Amino acid sequence: KSIVPTVRLNSNSSVILSDPWASRYYAAFDIFQPNLQYVEQNPALLTFVQASGKELWAYKAAGYCGSVGFDVYRYYRSYAWRMVKYGMTGIGLWTYCANQGGAAQYDWPGYNPSGNGTSLGHILVWQHWANNDIVHCRRYEMYRETTDDYRYILKLRDVAKQAGVSAEANAEALIEQAITDIINNNGDHTRCDFWRKQIAAEIL
Repeated sequence: KSIVPTVRLNSNSSVILSDPWASRYYAAFDIFQPNLQYVEQNPALLTFVQASGKELWAYKAAGYCGSVGFDVYRYYRSYAWRMVKYGMTGIGLWTYCANQGGAAQYDWPGYNPSGNGTSLGHILVWQHWANNDIVHCRRYEMYRETTDDYRYILKLRDVAKQAGVSAEANAEALIEQAITDIINNNGDHTRCDFWRKQIAAEIL
């Protein structure tokens, strides 16, 4: 930052530091991006990163999400709603495959990830085994859907702001109601679509 003051740095901030390290940590980074799972397991972590006064993002990094029977809706689709609940404005995932580079048995073309808990489980897209096409896994589709949910929330806030204070209050009440319902019923695969429609109607 001393060389390029305008550069923005973000940190995988999933640990709590005490002073003087905390003060140096806050000064060094512009964005704090803890693992969302850690935030929900340890509320003190959220308090710690919020104390920085910096922008907050989140990420998820479970490699076992590609295993057969895993509820991809429960893990990915409610992601944006949880992010809004905690005041976070950026959303991310680990999508790399560390084993792919330099390991012949994992090289493209034609390799499909096993999702067996190794880093292979972080792949969201890959090449079709026979065609020169890209395959989107269900996890990718759920992640795309939760990103769209967030876009609807932003649009609602935008039009409400133009409509005035009362509209803004109504919009936030609707968003809060949706967040509570979706998170409390995370196994119900209809809830996100239900609330997206309610928000779309409110936007209109």
